[in-house]
Amino acid sequence: QKADLPREFIAAVLRHGARAPLGTFPRDPNKNYQWQYGFGQLTKQGRLAMYQLGKYLRKRYDASLSFDPREVWARSSPEPRCFDSVALLLYGMYPVKEDYRKWKARRDWQPVPIMSLPKHNDKYTFYCPNMIATMLAKLKSSGGSKGQIDPIKLVTKLTGISPQESRKLLDATDAYLVQHENNLTLPDVVKSQLASLAKINDQLYLMLGAALSPIMGGEILRDIARKLKSFIDPNSAKGSPAVEGFAPLDIPESDTRQKKLHLYSYHDLNVVAVMFSLNSSTLKERPPYGSAVLFEVKKPSDTEESQIEVFYRKGTGKPDPVRINGCPDPCTLSKFNAFIEQRFQPVTAKQCGVSDNQFVLL
Repeated sequence: QKADLPREFIAAVLRHGARAPLGTFPRDPNKNYQWQYGFGQLTKQGRLAMYQLGKYLRKRYDASLSFDPREVWARSSPEPRCFDSVALLLYGMYPVKEDYRKWKARRDWQPVPIMSLPKHNDKYTFYCPNMIATMLAKLKSSGGSKGQIDPIKLVTKLTGISPQESRKLLDATDAYLVQHENNLTLPDVVKSQLASLAKINDQLYLMLGAALSPIMGGEILRDIARKLKSFIDPNSAKGSPAVEGFAPLDIPESDTRQKKLHLYSYHDLNVVAVMFSLNSSTLKERPPYGSAVLFEVKKPSDTEESQIEVFYRKGTGKPDPVRINGCPDPCTLSKFNAFIEQRFQPVTAKQCGVSDNQFVLL
């Protein structure tokens, strides 16, 4: 059975754990509330949930992974909540097992490298002005039509934020919902509109993630495809040194580990963008904290090409298979790579709406 085959390669795009609101706003009824770890940071529940997610992934992939952290490649958004999330996940997934790795008595934590880039150089978190403008125009044209609630007017009324400040409106809507999650007192007028706010919140995040899918989703998929290619064919990633005669020392193959597990610890918009890029009809609501898109590569037999499967784990739920539009099942690696190359081209400065010298993204 294909489900029982070990995974050759695993990648996961994650949303961080539960957090405090991103900030306060004019009509914030709880603006003086002291969040234990600060605005935008993981809550205690969020920390525990990400540790538990690591334990869940260990159980799911235990037959395919070792406990050697050299097989892991982890990248985090510049935001501390994402860095903390993947650090806690890795603790749950890679506790110390071998005695020689223990560095302190009665401690099973071991360091696992996590890479992160400066905020304005991370392509996975870059808000392309042209893509945002297109989304806002679409939102404006659809707002309040056919007797529906105008989302901008409602949020403006409840938050006191100008309709022109779209990002603040989005964050303030989120703040009300986070305050409700944490049992803070809300005015009756806000409580009566919580269901509408949640629906608006889902709508706005799905629209924004779809609009930004070329850079926040497509770029991740391009990178996963590239890493997968170099994993299957290590020679494809080898090249000559940048400066002739200045190559580093050789590292014996016995001391190297191919990166078998690739983790991207980012945001709800990245999960939305990746899901939209794979199958635009799958996602119906904003991904809950700790949601994950899982990419699993298996080889049915020695004579068959490896195949990739994608699953979406909504919060703490059971992972559901995701059909890849453009790569029918079984989606072999050659078909997957062809789909990625055809569908997703590198985002240009012109497409993004920034100057060439500003567009330095990694």
